[in-house]
Parts: sequence; C-alpha cells; structure tokens
Amino acid sequence: MRSNRKQRGEIHPRNREIVEKLYGLHNKWVSIIRKLDSNYKTPEDVVSDFYEQMLYYATPSMLKDDGEINEAYAYISLRNTFLKALKNEAKLPTTRLEEKHLNIVEDADEERIAYEKVCKIVEDETNNWDWHERELFDTYFTSGMSLRQMGDELGTSWTSIYYVLKHSKEKIKEALQEDYKDFINGDYDLIKDVEDNE
Repeated sequence: MRSNRKQRGEIHPRNREIVEKLYGLHNKWVSIIRKLDSNYKTPEDVVSDFYEQMLYYATPSMLKDDGEINEAYAYISLRNTFLKALKNEAKLPTTRLEEKHLNIVEDADEERIAYEKVCKIVEDETNNWDWHERELFDTYFTSGMSLRQMGDELGTSWTSIYYVLKHSKEKIKEALQEDYKDFINGDYDLIKDVEDNE
C-alpha cells in the first residue's frame, strides 16, 4: 500500500519548539477536552497524543508570525485528535463524511451498513495521505467553516486550501468509483464489501 506519511523518527527541530510552546499551555488543552466532553475520563491522554502528533507532523502554520502558538490552528488539531480518540473507543462511528451530507437514516440497518462501507473506503484512502492534508480534509467537513474562514484561522490563503481540497476530493472520487453513486441511488448491494478494499 502506498503511503505519503513521514516515517517516525524524522522530527524537525521546529517541531520540538512547537511542542515545548504547546506544553506551556497544557492546562488550556486539558480544559478544552473537558469542555468538549465533560464526562471524558482521560483528557490528559488525548493531550499527550496531540503532542506526539505535533512532534512529528506539525506544520509552520502552528506558529504565528511572532513565533507564538496559533491557538486557532492548535484547537482544530486538538479537536481532531480527540474525535479520533472517541472513534477508537467506539463512541463514534467510523466515518470521515458528514452524515448530514449523506442524509443517513440511523435506524435503517441496510443503509447504515452501506454507509459504513463507503466510509471505510474513504478511511482507507485518507490513511494514505500526509498528516496536513488529512487535517485540512477533516476540518473542512467537520467545522462548517468556509475556505476563507479556514484560511484566516490557519494563517494561510484560502486558495491554497482550495487546491489541496480539490486534489483530495479527486482522490476520494477515484477511490469510491461507482460506490458512492450506488449509495445515493440506494443500490446498497452493489457496494463492494469492506474486505474487498483492504
């Protein structure tokens, strides 16, 4: 399977600085997790995972021009780390597509199974992307922000985000092929099994 991810061990010196600055705001990050879910029992673990992600995959956008942490960008990355933790604990369904965009009927087992197949195909595809591309893709489909708002929040041009997402969507379309159309048309039996996609 192809992979564009950086290999563990390739830590940019800038990322060590970023994590040190993030750690200086440790209580803030823990507090954010508690606000996202007051019943979550291990916010410290999520924040630790967040630090690890930043150590290997942080981009220059994590720092503002003055060298301080871009807290808006950090919040988005922390929230995505938290959502992934919830998914791993089976508190969220495995999905990278918004249910509201697909008009899912939760109590329809056949549709739910078909939806999970489509999501697994997307999941397998996005797992091959580099961390930055996955973060942009996740943020666009979960935050409700416009491209211009994302650009303002992340300290980059909205056109740059547009071209990254355009490329991402093309890869998703190629990975799904006819399966998404089959899902929309209700032809659930035509969607390939997840096992066939692994």
